[in-house]
Amino acid sequence: MNRFSLACSLAVVSLASSASAQENALTLPTRALSPAELASIEPLLDRAVVTHIESTEFVELPQVTVVARAEVGCAEVLATARDVASYPAFMPAIDTVAIESSSADTTSFEWTWQASVLSFRGHTVVTTVADGDGANGFRVVLETHTGDLGRARRVIRATPVRGDEGRCQLVIVGRHDVRDANYVAREAAGSALTISRSLSLVLSIATVARLRGEAERRAGVSRPRIDSPLGDPRSLHVDPASLGLLVSRGEVFVLETTDGSDLGAIVGVTRLLFPADRVRHAFFDPVSFCVGLLNGATLTELSRDEASARYGWNVDVPFLGSSGQLAIRDVTTDEVELEALSGAMQGGRIVLGTRPADGTNTYATLAARLDPSDGVPIIAAIESTDPAFRPGLVASGLLMAFRGLRRGLNEGH
Repeated sequence: MNRFSLACSLAVVSLASSASAQENALTLPTRALSPAELASIEPLLDRAVVTHIESTEFVELPQVTVVARAEVGCAEVLATARDVASYPAFMPAIDTVAIESSSADTTSFEWTWQASVLSFRGHTVVTTVADGDGANGFRVVLETHTGDLGRARRVIRATPVRGDEGRCQLVIVGRHDVRDANYVAREAAGSALTISRSLSLVLSIATVARLRGEAERRAGVSRPRIDSPLGDPRSLHVDPASLGLLVSRGEVFVLETTDGSDLGAIVGVTRLLFPADRVRHAFFDPVSFCVGLLNGATLTELSRDEASARYGWNVDVPFLGSSGQLAIRDVTTDEVELEALSGAMQGGRIVLGTRPADGTNTYATLAARLDPSDGVPIIAAIESTDPAFRPGLVASGLLMAFRGLRRGLNEGH
């Protein structure tokens, strides 16, 4: 595998991809998680946020699903979601709100967002469906019909946690489409679908985390914050086999955060149609894994012995320029560790794990703890507008790494 590509994938959320206008983020149907799928992630929800993205090879605008639990009742979360005027105080990518019309269940508003040197605006409608104050659950639909960030539809469904009505379980499903959104999207037409997927991940995770965090703050609930994104990513244990139903139709990301502005470990899980030794061999082939992932990137082997290797890497791309050194080590027969020794994301660690699935297939996990903005100027600029984008940015990078690995395996590496 190209260990460098794992690092650079965390700094870039736009790869070349064919574009088509056949699918529509506002009209495509969404799929709810089945009871069995929800049961499979139940043990993770008290500690982490769980995200699923449909397999991206066959779907232009894959559905993103995010599941999280709030330490307050659903009525408190609904009251926060309905308070559109306060969105700029806690919601990602909204600086100002101008309400156009409002009723008991529907609010239409114009919004603006100043992201570094770029300004965005758009029009969104929020519709809520609940019986009374929402204590028994509710549904919120957020639809962005026009705007510089494209079109999007996200549906939040909330239900009391079984056996504990003082807590609320949130499930958000949706899609995002930036094609023809603004001049940036038109200039990057070949990357529009990948940018759409990344924005869908980033904004869906941030929306759930921020909404949950604000509802808890208003209720006086305080979660212990995560001090640093660095550390051992294996501190978050995820059994890939237990997530087999979800992984059979996409990738799963399990992440630690409070309100999205902090970040602990993130574990991505996928299923590859190759035996474990082939998967590990592909990870040990840096040249083939890197090809096509990022133009303007170079990778140089500095040293190697039987159990480890050291690389220097450089990305010579405007706004994305970064460089550093990485060490790759065999940890166990099923684990390979990457550590950023210097330069961008210094101290960050990613651990590849492989586990046999059915037949000759393999579950592959990428467990990460890192700061994606460290040493990468454009990511730092994005995070400066809202740190809650950080979990989605890392998840997007891991998704790109999975796609690169799958492509390399399919090409015979």
